[in-house]
Amino acid sequence: MQSATSGRERSRAAPTGWALELLFFAFIFAALMLLHAPLLRLPYFWDEAGYYVPAARDLYLTGALIPHSTPSNAHPPLVMAWLALAWRVAGYSPLVTRTAMLAVTAFSLLGLFRLSRFAANLPVAWATTALAALYPVFFTQSSLAHLDLAVAGLTFWGLLAYLEERPWHAALWFSLAAVAKETAILAPLALLAWELCARWVRARWTDFAPPADRRSRSFFLLVPLLPLACWYAYHYAKTGLLFGNARVCPLQRDGNA
Repeated sequence: MQSATSGRERSRAAPTGWALELLFFAFIFAALMLLHAPLLRLPYFWDEAGYYVPAARDLYLTGALIPHSTPSNAHPPLVMAWLALAWRVAGYSPLVTRTAMLAVTAFSLLGLFRLSRFAANLPVAWATTALAALYPVFFTQSSLAHLDLAVAGLTFWGLLAYLEERPWHAALWFSLAAVAKETAILAPLALLAWELCARWVRARWTDFAPPADRRSRSFFLLVPLLPLACWYAYHYAKTGLLFGNARVCPLQRDGNA
């Protein structure tokens, strides 16, 4: 527990005002825009053209949370809503789409920086953030209209709040991650399983377990299930299908599971 304690002390000692965070976000965003400048007007391709952009465009044009110009995959609508908002403000174009997604990437990297600084130290945070931004898979995904980087970023923020022992902040971030992509629910559930298992670990492993007082309020990690369940209930009420569509899930054809 010594490293976690020292991480908390370093986090409290470091300046964390919103003005500084906003300045650092702007720096990351500007760097990403420069690195991706030749790519910002590329046409949509891969799952962008097949699902995410049509789904966001349906939301932009009609306010429909469930797409009708492409078969629904039952993905929660948070990222599509963000794109629809960006188009409403700045116009419908690939440039706006990719800029909006780079803003999400910058927010994700800011969360990774803060998480790394809390867990280790400032040099490690700088190195981790830079290497992640330049990692080919991360770099390629950064400007694409996909869900994964948004989920990663919101999970980073959730993990940071969890380690800082701010349970309801963690519940909020994990809930947003879950309504960005359903698979994000695995993060809080894994933490919940770890906390529950920690009740029965042997004494010599207690240094790796969460504090006993935290284990008494582990239920907050179940909160992200609520918005995700609401989304699937809404999707089922509108389509008669729980997950995806009849073409993707043949067992659900005609609404029969």
